[in-house]
Amino acid sequence: NLGLILGILPKTTKISKLVQKGTRTISLNLIISGQEESLRSQVSSAATAG
Repeated sequence: NLGLILGILPKTTKISKLVQKGTRTISLNLIISGQEESLRSQVSSAATAG
């Protein structure tokens, strides 16, 4: 049982690291897309005002 756990642990840590990386990139993409949206709205409002 101990050998099984020790064999599984490295895999789970790898998976958790991958998951953390994935969530980080997703959150970064969301932040970037959100900034893009706000920039677009600013530009469009400036264009309509101008």
